[in-house]
Amino acid sequence: IKEVTTMMAMGKVTDAAFVRFKPLMLRGGGDPDAIEPWVREFGVLKDGCKVEGLVSERELPGILLLRFSKEVDFDGYYFITELSDPDLDPISFRIEADGEDTTGDAWPRVGTSMPYLSMDGHVTF
Repeated sequence: IKEVTTMMAMGKVTDAAFVRFKPLMLRGGGDPDAIEPWVREFGVLKDGCKVEGLVSERELPGILLLRFSKEVDFDGYYFITELSDPDLDPISFRIEADGEDTTGDAWPRVGTSMPYLSMDGHVTF
């Protein structure tokens, strides 16, 4: 079993004090809200370097939330999968960011996984 590191440049700079990683689909098909953890490390990048100033990281049902001491600029993100079962690796996910710690699904989307074609022919992000 190997870890997988995923890094993605977003093509634009975003500023936010809160960033969340929301897996939509796992490699093995399980429910991301019910199975945790899916990643060992998640963070944001600016010009390919880790952004400093992280105050806390917490797991909510189906979400990994980062809180920074102030709004930070970032133009990419990374995550490292757990060293456990590869079926728990996220293959479809959203990266969302906001200036406030809000609840619900109203967060602006700033990044997504690459499109994924499911076995039944549906394209998922």
